[in-house]
Amino acid sequence: MAQDINLGKGESTDITFNVSVCDYHKNNEDYTNVNGVEIDIMCDGDFTALSAVSPVNIPTVYIAGDSTVTDQPAEYPYNAT
Repeated sequence: MAQDINLGKGESTDITFNVSVCDYHKNNEDYTNVNGVEIDIMCDGDFTALSAVSPVNIPTVYIAGDSTVTDQPAEYPYNAT
């Protein structure tokens, strides 16, 4: 997403990106509904500040396929129970 951004003293920057937040997670073989959202933001610096995180409503595009698309099993949302 945002890498290798070096700012001097007193400088600031805006970084905008979207993150898909799933409303349920797979625990072992069961799916668990998640109440609330947890987003971890990691910064490297002594005086890093975050001014805003805002939710947006944008469409999610699911790509289904075989190993030419992904090597992961089709767990979400294709065979969710």
